[in-house]
Amino acid sequence: MKKRIFKIFMMSALTLAVSMAVFGCKNSEKENNIKPNDTTVSENNDNSNENTQDKETSTDDDFVITDNEQNSNFETITENNNDTTENKNTSKQKFSLHDALSKIFGSPTKNEQHTASVEKPTVSEEVQSSEWDAIDAISAFADDYYTENYSKTRLVTKNGRLYNKASETYIDVNYLIDRGLDESYRDYPCDILLIDPDDLREFDSLSIKNAEKNLTVFVSVKSSDQKGYMIASANSAGGIITDDEYNKLMYKYSQNHGTPLDINPYSEKYQDILGFIKLYEGVYSDYFVRSMKSDDKYACVVLSPTSNINDVRQYILVNENNFWEVAISDLQSVSRVPVYVNEKLPDFNLDILPKYEISSYNLDNYNPNDIYYTLIKNGYIQGMTDIVYIAGAGKYYYARDYKKNCYLLKYDNNVWNIYHPANYKEAYEMMIKDDSFAPTFILLNE
Repeated sequence: MKKRIFKIFMMSALTLAVSMAVFGCKNSEKENNIKPNDTTVSENNDNSNENTQDKETSTDDDFVITDNEQNSNFETITENNNDTTENKNTSKQKFSLHDALSKIFGSPTKNEQHTASVEKPTVSEEVQSSEWDAIDAISAFADDYYTENYSKTRLVTKNGRLYNKASETYIDVNYLIDRGLDESYRDYPCDILLIDPDDLREFDSLSIKNAEKNLTVFVSVKSSDQKGYMIASANSAGGIITDDEYNKLMYKYSQNHGTPLDINPYSEKYQDILGFIKLYEGVYSDYFVRSMKSDDKYACVVLSPTSNINDVRQYILVNENNFWEVAISDLQSVSRVPVYVNEKLPDFNLDILPKYEISSYNLDNYNPNDIYYTLIKNGYIQGMTDIVYIAGAGKYYYARDYKKNCYLLKYDNNVWNIYHPANYKEAYEMMIKDDSFAPTFILLNE
């Protein structure tokens, strides 16, 4: 609102200054007894040419001054009565409205010239002011909501828009009205964005404060003249960008890189990703892969070295020109994983991530001796050496014997209940059905 009041004030000052300049010029004529219709007629063509070299022609649209610096009067001359050809060597220095403004305010800077060349919206000041008022109010409330709830829930950016990952809900204006925003903004046609201010600094038409860092709440509205998007935050004035610029901005946050799918353990893609992780770690050891899921750009991998089954690690990889590289490592030690990944990779499809968080479990405290005893007691194995893989977390354990039989155990009412999934996929579905946040990283994906 402040920027529009300032703009109106400057336009008023500009109009007043020009009017005073014009009025001053007319008074000067009167004081020097110069009549607008006074004319000078040459006696012959030669004399006419000499006279016109020292005098300037005046039109209805221009002020005129003489070449003689000592003569400050405005003068006029008529056309030659003999219809002689105008002297092409005559110097005509017109004092236009543009010149008057330049003398009063100075020439525009390069940046101002660039801004002036941008096509401005044709909507009235009143309409545009109302739109900015709405953006200011909504962005202030949305920013407060984001700040207050950032650590309480999982607020992220999804395709550039503010999104609650915990409830799988976009944060729109009606969502905020239900939480205290003025009812007058219901169904207001705006988008509440969560984007990096650095991406907006690429546009010269936007004013973004240097203090704006990391993902920040902005509000965007299609301008009334349909020629661009108005965008601002609670702290930055923002401005207007074109449709093409806005589409370019939002494309950076598109999370659509193909359908996220589990990668087949026998596929070339699976082996390529595993090979790049080995290259990243610099240790060419064998791994127990717990899960591997990807779209066409990103992949999420959970695994552990075969030498230490409780050393579970989680990676995000990115594919650049068919070359996989690690983008984020050590996710196993991070809490609020979706928020953490989203801030580093805003275009990452969070559906690739598992719902569990490995950091919630102290895996070193899990001792499988009770599981061995339960399986032996119930006649499933003869001894501990029959088991080639075993891992546990929470109330679950998963084991496989050398015959590739699978055992899923769940602790309930002080008893380990034994289930017999046919494979990894069936074991996964059993755990998720029981608890959508179940620690399925205990499963061996093969």
